[in-house]
Amino acid sequence: MENKSIDTYNLKTKKTLVSGFVLLCGLLILAIQYYISTQMSSFVGTDNKSVDVIKEIAPNYQPWASPVWEHDSPLAEPLLFSLQAALGLAIIIYYILKQHAKQKSVR
Repeated sequence: MENKSIDTYNLKTKKTLVSGFVLLCGLLILAIQYYISTQMSSFVGTDNKSVDVIKEIAPNYQPWASPVWEHDSPLAEPLLFSLQAALGLAIIIYYILKQHAKQKSVR
């Protein structure tokens, strides 16, 4: 009976280690992506390029929509992009783990 409780403890420990490792990898990816995006501060996105093209094609064009929120910090955009990437990664990992648990319960 004691052997079964040791196996259960080892299984919980392994799950905790795997969860911690996944979390650490996610944070590491987020930090690397943030570092790379701040190094590419001269990078111009497609939004800025499209505005320039529109101004060339139709100089009298007036935008019909305005931004809901404008940020003053140059770090806000890479930070929001990193947050979006982390959220997407979390959703993908959740789905994978849920499918893995579903397959495991079928067996």
